[in-house]
Order: sequence, then structure tokens, then C-alpha cells
Amino acid sequence: MSSYAARMPTTDIYVVDHRGTGHSHRLTCPAQDEPAVQGGYYLDPALVPSCLAHLESNGDAARLPFFTSAQAARDVAFAIEHLRRPGQTVTVLGGSYGTHWAHRLLQVAPGAADRFVFDGFMTPGRFAFRHDDRGIEEVGVAFAAACTNDAACSTAMGPDPFAAATQILADLESTPCGPFDAVTARLWASIFLDGGPSRVSLFPMLHRLERCSAIAAAQSKGRTTKSTALATRCRRPKTVRPTMRRRYPSV
Repeated sequence: MSSYAARMPTTDIYVVDHRGTGHSHRLTCPAQDEPAVQGGYYLDPALVPSCLAHLESNGDAARLPFFTSAQAARDVAFAIEHLRRPGQTVTVLGGSYGTHWAHRLLQVAPGAADRFVFDGFMTPGRFAFRHDDRGIEEVGVAFAAACTNDAACSTAMGPDPFAAATQILADLESTPCGPFDAVTARLWASIFLDGGPSRVSLFPMLHRLERCSAIAAAQSKGRTTKSTALATRCRRPKTVRPTMRRRYPSV
């Protein structure tokens, strides 16, 4: 935000928390928020039953119909109405999931803003997070092919980087490297592949895991995990990212 503010010193900038997140009435599950739980904002399927039970116990289950993108769009319209100065031009910027949110705003309050900017458009009715794994996998295959054209990368990963990456991850199933078991390595692989600038870290990470030290291997002896896809994304580290890509209702 500081870079935006520096470039537009006369502009009022507001970043709105979607219903259920941030400083709004937050929908959460205590088990998911434990520091030791690998889940982040992608809820581990194993935690769903306890999460639903918690929502029932605190009354949030009955309020779920009000945590939709349409309701969140009305929140933005309400904020604009009460914060807009006379004659002030309002621009709504939405990125990734934010484009879906902004599209909802156009539907429920088309005159709320003067301009809309969509970055990374999520096409209504066509986008679904269930396609994430397939998309990440396709990027991984293409990136591995590019590795063969780079001298340093191909030297480290061999003539078939994708096969090498798959084997390294498979080996971690039975022989983790310190804290890096197969699930952890796969989820970081998916995170690295998710953004262009971060992809350069993928093969260095895998190459380092392939050369796991005997000490690290001994520290993790006996730990095993189960996972299947190269880019499993059912688990994420608990990090804060400037993104609106979350699993919110789309009604």
C-alpha cells in the first residue's frame, strides 16, 4: 500500500476485509489456527468436522448465508457511500478473487464506483479452485521443460527435470529430510510455482532436498507421509499474503 500511496498522494486508499476475514466477524476454527497445524487459509479436510462443530457451537453456522460475495459486495457499496467525498471519483481495484468480488459489486450496486480495474480475472461461472492442482501441474511441466534449456538447471536436475522432481518428492515419502517430508515439499513446490518470480526457487529447493545430509535424514527417521500429486495444495503454511484467493461462497 505504501507504494500506491507514494504514487498517488492525493488519493484515499481503502483495503476492505471480506466478510469472515481479517477484522470483520472472522469465520475461523480453533484447530486450524494452531501454529503447529499445516493448514493456513486452505482448510485441511481432516479438520472439517471439528470446524463445523465449532461453527455450530458459537452460532456462526446459522449466520453462514450472510457470508457471501454478494453480501461482501454490499459492504463495499456501503463503505463507498459513507466515505466518498462530494465530487470524488471512485475506482475499485480487484485482483484474482477480488475480480469476482468486484464483479458482484457491479451486479448489486452498479453505480457505486466510477471505474473498475480487474487484474487476473476469475470468469464467473467458469473458475473453480478444484482446477488449481491441474493448473499448477501444467505450469510445473512447462517449467521443467524450460529447465532443460538452462545450463545450470539441467546440470543439477539432469536431462528430465520433471521426472527427477517427481522422484525426489517420491523419495521423501519414505525418507524425509529433517522437517521436509513429502507433504511439506509438495506444498512448497506448489507455492513456488504459483507465482512467476518465485518459480526460480523450485529446482534449487528440490536439488537441495536430493542432497539431504545424513544428520537431517537421521533427525526425521521414522516419519512418513501420504500424498499423491506433484503439486498437492490441500495444505498450506500459515502465512499472510496480499491476495483475495480464498474459498468463499460464490452466491
